[in-house]
Amino acid sequence: MKLKFCMYFGMAALLCLQTSTILAADQGTDYPTKPFWNIDKMYRASHDMGNIVNSEAGCNDTTKYVAGVDSIFREVDENDSKSEKIISFEFIKQAEGPSPSINSLYKICSDNTKQYLYRRAGGIDKGILVVPYKVRSGDLYGDTTLGPYFALKGDLFTLLATFGMTQVTVSDMATSKVKSETGLSFALGTIWSLGDNFEIGLVAGKDHLSGAAGKNFQFQDKVWWSFAIGYNFTN
Repeated sequence: MKLKFCMYFGMAALLCLQTSTILAADQGTDYPTKPFWNIDKMYRASHDMGNIVNSEAGCNDTTKYVAGVDSIFREVDENDSKSEKIISFEFIKQAEGPSPSINSLYKICSDNTKQYLYRRAGGIDKGILVVPYKVRSGDLYGDTTLGPYFALKGDLFTLLATFGMTQVTVSDMATSKVKSETGLSFALGTIWSLGDNFEIGLVAGKDHLSGAAGKNFQFQDKVWWSFAIGYNFTN
């Protein structure tokens, strides 16, 4: 059962990757597919990005560069205050104004270039994932899962995996009482980006309880589903 679960997710992941590549390619024959697999944080310009300066220059420097919409850059460094981001372009679409160069270092200052001008387009992410409810055998349960996740972000899709703690309700066969038990939870999922700030997420996983609690848990090691619609789950 576990092998089938991983195989199904793998097939879905390959389908997502293929679809993401095809949809991205529709934006232009020269659209790069590299960012999805890059470990660095990759970004794609949602609009023309102006007021980009050389990495060693100040934000008030008079020499500004402009990168067109769909330009791709990776994050090289970000200072502690996050007011400046050092970047290197992997792909540049021409726009009106001086154009930056590939693989040279530049600086984005938050006062000059707002974050809505670009969006994540690749790289590895990590954080804490909360699953507030689960669908089991067609019924909705208020069982929660909380744990760290690792995600591979793409321009249109994000693939993630999480392993953490779960809190579920279990019926005691001897007393017929319902009580809460803690166990382990493993899940895989994908997130579709429908816009700069809107996402739909789908997660599938299994819960495992140890000892007598596991014997009384009717959904022990069985697949559950959960989905969410909202604002940037893993941004």
